[in-house]
Amino acid sequence: MTPKRHDHGNKAAPDANKIINTQSTINILLTIYSDDFIRSESIEMLQADIVALEHRQKTLECEILEASRNLQSNEQFIHYLKSRALFVREQIEILRQQANASYH
Repeated sequence: MTPKRHDHGNKAAPDANKIINTQSTINILLTIYSDDFIRSESIEMLQADIVALEHRQKTLECEILEASRNLQSNEQFIHYLKSRALFVREQIEILRQQANASYH
């Protein structure tokens, strides 16, 4: 009589390892995709904020020009508008740096 081999346990272990490895690979890929998606979404949000601030900056520049032409405008108001415009410019620069850092 020839001895019989019982390989039932040996086949199941490699198959289970393949499933676990495949699931791990899928999880890693999903995490990478998710991180890239979040990064690109945040960059898009930063760019939208930059556009909105650039619009606000142009509006302030127009208000400054109009106030400077108007003889009845007081210097404090013009100074206030200029300080707001400077603040907006600084915020634009900060957001641009954040977007650049997020992109790289």
